[in-house]
Amino acid sequence: MPQQELSIPTLYFVPSTEQECTLSIIIQRLEIENELLCQRAIELQAANVLNEACCAVLREQLAFKEEKGKKKKTVSGWLMGDGMPVLLTGDDFYERVVQWEKSQEEAAAEKTNQRAVKEEWNEEKEKWKRDKTTGLNVL
Repeated sequence: MPQQELSIPTLYFVPSTEQECTLSIIIQRLEIENELLCQRAIELQAANVLNEACCAVLREQLAFKEEKGKKKKTVSGWLMGDGMPVLLTGDDFYERVVQWEKSQEEAAAEKTNQRAVKEEWNEEKEKWKRDKTTGLNVL
């Protein structure tokens, strides 16, 4: 940061003794130091605001990435996924098995539903093509 002329109000008296002159110089130096410290405090506050904004963005990105990672593991078909040994009789493991089976059933049901919708769409498309070739105008 380039040095700037500081407009610090000085005492409006003429020192009459050597001690007053020394004290006046000390006061002026302290005023300059105080002004510099105030400027530095403002700079630090501005940096803190920018840092908080950046951290908020990074926090959101990390939360999204972690959530995406959790979803990916359950969809992939791995029950535990971390490769570590697990106590198979634990309540937590049992709950995970139930959730995994439920998600597998839901995925299979969704897949069959999508297949049925696609078949229905293909049938409608074939019907439309037949009607078009025979010359029927169906709206």
